[in-house]
Amino acid sequence: MMSYPCPSIYHHAENSFIHPCACLQCVTDMWDVTDTAVDRHLLYHEDYEVFFTQIIFTLNLKRKPLFYVVNIVIPFSFLILVILMVNFFFFIQLK
Repeated sequence: MMSYPCPSIYHHAENSFIHPCACLQCVTDMWDVTDTAVDRHLLYHEDYEVFFTQIIFTLNLKRKPLFYVVNIVIPFSFLILVILMVNFFFFIQLK
């Protein structure tokens, strides 16, 4: 699982709420959203003597199986094919 912040969902209004699904444009086709959570805290800043709202969005992501096929299986299959072809033509030229 991996969690990362999405810069498009930061909001500074005091009483507004943005659902984490609003951030799905940040998630590519290679990821599945398994869980979402929102934590809202009212914090006090002592230096400026003001209250501010901190909203924390958490997205739990899981890679889709297609990621492994596209990024691992296909390139290694191509590499093995190239090695076999080079090997085949190399032995033909030796005879």
